[in-house]
Amino acid sequence: MGPDDVAGGTVLSRDEGPVRWVSINRPERHNAIDLPTAQEWAVALANAANDPSVRAVVLAGEGPSFSAGGDLKAFRAVEDRQGYLSTVATAIGEGVMSIAFMDKPVVAAVHGNAMGVGFSMFLAADYKLVAEGTRMAMSYVNVGLTPGGSGSWMLTRLVGHSKAMEMLLLGDAIGAEEAEELGIVNRVVSAPGLGEAARMVAQRFAKGPPGAIGRTKALIWQGYGEPLYVHLAREADEIGRAAATPEFEEGSLAFFEGREARF
Repeated sequence: MGPDDVAGGTVLSRDEGPVRWVSINRPERHNAIDLPTAQEWAVALANAANDPSVRAVVLAGEGPSFSAGGDLKAFRAVEDRQGYLSTVATAIGEGVMSIAFMDKPVVAAVHGNAMGVGFSMFLAADYKLVAEGTRMAMSYVNVGLTPGGSGSWMLTRLVGHSKAMEMLLLGDAIGAEEAEELGIVNRVVSAPGLGEAARMVAQRFAKGPPGAIGRTKALIWQGYGEPLYVHLAREADEIGRAAATPEFEEGSLAFFEGREARF
């Protein structure tokens, strides 16, 4: 895949060296999510996950917002609303699974509005940047819907039971600074500097040891579903495997030679 935007339509993918940018591209609708957009987003993330030339991924949105949420106009226009929304949520879930389980780090660059599913879509990212002035809300309840895209699962783990209940049941918006205070995002940056900040973080990830990064990411996710004694055994196995790789050979040699490792 070359440096230019290659996926026409509602999701754009482009490469900057080993970094893949995946951007929602419905700026005229503030990147509202309809079924084609959800499906294109899932495919773009699966492609990034499976491309060995990609070593980091950036999630972004074109235009004034990351995503204003679900496309209510599209939702109301279809005859089978139940089937349509379930299919949208399934596609978004596939994208979220790719973010969580790809063996490469994912950076989210969020700006403008991130509402409803637009909030859910970036929560599984490994490093989350938001621009000053960004507003986000689990706004599903405000239009009589339940969460999708892992919103109820991820938010509870990020902010705890009580705060998640408040955010999911009331649907009130929070700002970038509060999101940082709650631990939802890593860092707030200036709006003009968001793209460059995401680029710098992604490039730093891309220079790291891909095997060690991927296995560390997997360990974190596996830890959510297993007891400590199982996880300790898994860690012991993984660090032993890591010690037998060229990455450890290069990393340890670079340490003793006082230079930057070349992975």
